[in-house]
Amino acid sequence: MDKLGQDARISVVMLTHNDHHGTRRCLESMLAVLPDAMFEELILLDNASTDETRELVLSLGSIDKVRVIRSDSNLGVARGRNRLFALARGAIVASLDSDVEIAGTGFFRDARALLVRDPRIGICGASGYRVHFSGGQLHLKPYTRDGSVDCVSGFCQVFPRQLLQQVQIDTAFSPFWCEDTDFCFQAKARGFRIHRLAPGPGLRHRYRSIDTRADDPRKARHEALLVRKWSGRIRLIGERPGPRLRRWLRRERQRLGRLGVRLGQHVRRMLRPRPL
Repeated sequence: MDKLGQDARISVVMLTHNDHHGTRRCLESMLAVLPDAMFEELILLDNASTDETRELVLSLGSIDKVRVIRSDSNLGVARGRNRLFALARGAIVASLDSDVEIAGTGFFRDARALLVRDPRIGICGASGYRVHFSGGQLHLKPYTRDGSVDCVSGFCQVFPRQLLQQVQIDTAFSPFWCEDTDFCFQAKARGFRIHRLAPGPGLRHRYRSIDTRADDPRKARHEALLVRKWSGRIRLIGERPGPRLRRWLRRERQRLGRLGVRLGQHVRRMLRPRPL
């Protein structure tokens, strides 16, 4: 990918579906920072809301920098995000869920600076996980510091728009669940790093689950699909030894190295010709 400029502008894209009051809080917070020059636009796609959310979103179409798309059918997360990504014009895309609340531009400035500074980073986000596969199942461990992770949650993903020339949301994960993790794995498979960036007070996620039923069969089906698709195909940070095990392995290598030196010295003494 081409290197991003210091003043790269950000397209914020967002799906909305019902939850009128939460969506209103999210949009009010986003509209408060949208006039900043770092933002190219805010693109909203209403996913066939059946409450007042649709009217709220459509009413924003006349605001400067806001673009509104209306869908008469629910495209789901995977297809909806792909449609939004295709419309983005900024050099950087920030994909947000409609249950995020924003206070200031700090997180977006930090995300842009990170992507400009390190072109190896394909996607950054506010919530990161280190992943491993075990027993045919997906295991995610939250990572709470800034740094490399295996995936970042889809409620906030920021990436160069050029990345979309190589990866896109896999619609096999429609309508939702695991599509965000798969998106990150696609970027990792192409040599990019995924980075967790602490959001600080400037970005808060209220978390409104799309489907609160823990036994929703789509969740288990999509997790199994993700494991089949990626197990053994990419190197996961979560599958590496932990710091305690790495320290033990390092000590053992050093110990074995010293033992090898002593053994070599002993063998050389044994093989040394002795005077008759």
